[in-house]
Amino acid sequence: MANTFWGATVGGDEIFLQSGSFSATIKDSVDMTSVDSVHGVGWDGTDTLFCGVNDSKLYKLSGKITTTLKTSQFVTTNPDGISWDGTNTPWVNYTQYKLVLQSGQFTSTVKTSLDI
Repeated sequence: MANTFWGATVGGDEIFLQSGSFSATIKDSVDMTSVDSVHGVGWDGTDTLFCGVNDSKLYKLSGKITTTLKTSQFVTTNPDGISWDGTNTPWVNYTQYKLVLQSGQFTSTVKTSLDI
């Protein structure tokens, strides 16, 4: 059974790694308060992706639960959810109510967007 990643801003900004899909067992967590406010966490098979709403950035952290920042990208609006489909990065722009499909990982090329 795969592990589940999620983020929370209650009482601090943390990324959690939960054992299995639906379980009460928290395997690990990392405090991200010094980086940004966590809104949406994803996994690309190698690294952890998350949206930082205070600085309007998409972040890529090395590995599963770490504070080692590999890269980030400013996206001008408040990102909320992020994923990876193996080719592109879908994410949510919650201030403009859009689903955004960005080319590759952490490039400035937006392939398309859809009003929701």
